[in-house]
Amino acid sequence: MVKKVKKVTPKTVKSTKVVKNPAEIIKSFQELIGDAERFNGTSYKRFHRGILKHGPEMLGITKAILEELEKAIKVINNFNKEAEKGSKDGNESK
Repeated sequence: MVKKVKKVTPKTVKSTKVVKNPAEIIKSFQELIGDAERFNGTSYKRFHRGILKHGPEMLGITKAILEELEKAIKVINNFNKEAEKGSKDGNESK
């Protein structure tokens, strides 16, 4: 299952205007970077616009991943605390 992320804008950080597939956002950004690397002209205006468009979306994906990692860290820490508590309780009863 692909988790959808909300479009993030520099002003609002958490806007609910558009929901996009993170894989599509990443692919578009990768294509933009590839086009910029192959670009031989002097006007970078379209890449600037692309960064302004895709940059906040990439930030949104990054923030969503970070939130999930933080949740996982909390679960792991709680599990470790419970395991330590259980082992201490088990050692004291012997």
